[in-house]
Amino acid sequence: MQVPSRFYYLNGDFDLTLGGANDIRQRYLVAEMTAWFVPLSWPQDRVLLDVSLPEDYYNYLQSRSISPARPTPQDSRSPVRAAPWGWNHSSLQRLADNGAECIHPDLISVRTCNSRLFSY
Repeated sequence: MQVPSRFYYLNGDFDLTLGGANDIRQRYLVAEMTAWFVPLSWPQDRVLLDVSLPEDYYNYLQSRSISPARPTPQDSRSPVRAAPWGWNHSSLQRLADNGAECIHPDLISVRTCNSRLFSY
């Protein structure tokens, strides 16, 4: 069975940025979170990372019979449809810059639905 290609990008601080937070101290931690989807991917998938992963990490995954996608080069712009995990302006821009057509609700609706006032 042919598994369709997927495009992964984890935007870990979307809820904070939608709320207006901009803490420079958390940026590196959020960048590291982009690697969380790597083990879920297949070799034919695309993965956008904000950090570099050592080759040892991929070797470890291979030793566990996990064959993930390698990071998508910044200049790779083959067309793909994407629904980002973590909608905000920066994730939509990042995906669009990498050739993705993003399917999403408007950001005002996303901000409202992610608001604690709305959720509780």
